[in-house]
Amino acid sequence: MLATLEVFHPHPEDLMRLDVRTWLTVHYIQVPLFALSALAIARLVRTRGDMAAAVCRLAVFVFAISFVVFDTAAGIVVGSLVQIAQASSTPALWRTPVDAIWMHPILGGTDSPTLAIVGRLALATGTIAGAISLRRAGRPLGPVLLLALSGCVMEVFHNHSWPGGPLTFGGIAVAAVWLQLTRPAPSAALNEAAESLQRAAGPSAAEPPADPAPVNAGQPALGTPPRPTYRHRAQ
Repeated sequence: MLATLEVFHPHPEDLMRLDVRTWLTVHYIQVPLFALSALAIARLVRTRGDMAAAVCRLAVFVFAISFVVFDTAAGIVVGSLVQIAQASSTPALWRTPVDAIWMHPILGGTDSPTLAIVGRLALATGTIAGAISLRRAGRPLGPVLLLALSGCVMEVFHNHSWPGGPLTFGGIAVAAVWLQLTRPAPSAALNEAAESLQRAAGPSAAEPPADPAPVNAGQPALGTPPRPTYRHRAQ
């Protein structure tokens, strides 16, 4: 759904002439979808307990936080200010506050604000780490490779409108469906989860407990009274 939505993301040349209705509609919907996309990626490695899976979960969490804050400011706040400006009798007076947010070095709407850079790197890290974990679990190379590459698309195009966004989230969606269709049988999945937990617990967890020391057969057990001895008196 996010990939389809990004196709309609406007490319603003002049913010004051922005199609505000389309702009705000796209951003109101895509803000929660960023978080849901991160959750979907994390669920791909929900049965994995290795370090790569942990990195994947952490990275997509950072992606979700970064992109939700970034898109709220550069998308919803900027769009709301432009909407007020277009409805006013002096829209030119609103250009300064609009540009102040749009050109902000941390949360602005240009190609290189800090939150956008952090979010893109986190997404790429998360999909690559997730792909490594899934490949270690024996999942097919095709969907695993697609997952890893899809998360890196926005490092090339530096935006989440067309083509960066649709290719990124469309590729992740296809990889997720592909992995679902090639999911191992339930028994194999349980074995995989058990092996992951065993590896996470360390080699000591797999060692059987040592047998207790055997009781010396020649010694009586503790608490056993000694047998009485009888002597025959000589006649």
